[in-house]
Amino acid sequence: MLPGMMKVNSVQTYHEAGLARMGLIQAGYSALAPHLAAGALVEVLPELRPAALTASFVVAHRRSLSPRVRAFMHWTVTLLKPYFD
Repeated sequence: MLPGMMKVNSVQTYHEAGLARMGLIQAGYSALAPHLAAGALVEVLPELRPAALTASFVVAHRRSLSPRVRAFMHWTVTLLKPYFD
């Protein structure tokens, strides 16, 4: 039995607590994939994975976007796509 709940205020600390075997953690797979592959972490209860995240851009009118906004949107999608697949 785990002794109690631990509260942290950063994702890094949360991951480090899991790596230090301080208890169970529930975190995004992509951030922990290297630790799972190396055997530092083990997945338990795979049937209880968190729901997939979604992200959206909210704009007034898509057809009137400035080139800078379009470039930012493209860059953001390219940067974040691996984390949403």
